[in-house]
Amino acid sequence: LYGTTAYIAGKGELVTPLRPMPQCWVILVKPRLSVSTGKIFQEVELDQLHHPDIAALSAAVLAEDYPAMIAAMGNSLEAITIPKYPIVQQIKDRMMKYGADVALMTGSGPTVFALCQKYSRAQRVYNALKGFCDEVYLVRTLK
Repeated sequence: LYGTTAYIAGKGELVTPLRPMPQCWVILVKPRLSVSTGKIFQEVELDQLHHPDIAALSAAVLAEDYPAMIAAMGNSLEAITIPKYPIVQQIKDRMMKYGADVALMTGSGPTVFALCQKYSRAQRVYNALKGFCDEVYLVRTLK
């Protein structure tokens, strides 16, 4: 574990620290289910995955350009996990409906995170999800 923003490659063993990402609020939501990472990875077809533009994402973080960072974010595994666990999409949709700048599944799921630049929006997203799922957290990124 590193206490900073980082570019991770390989199987997670190649860590390149970056400058901290632009400060924002993070809402984390964990639905009451488990997803087997192994089973999700068994279905990965590398030539069919949509890959986010990591170079653009890294450049946006380095430039502290929040809108560009949001625009470049993505999760290739959503296409595999969401059809099996529709609650993930329902959480993402609710986050966006209540004002999140972006909402994405973490890793292979099922946890979903949203980013908000403004605290008032983050609080609204948090409140909208609090009754929908038991585990909902609101935190701020560190500079």
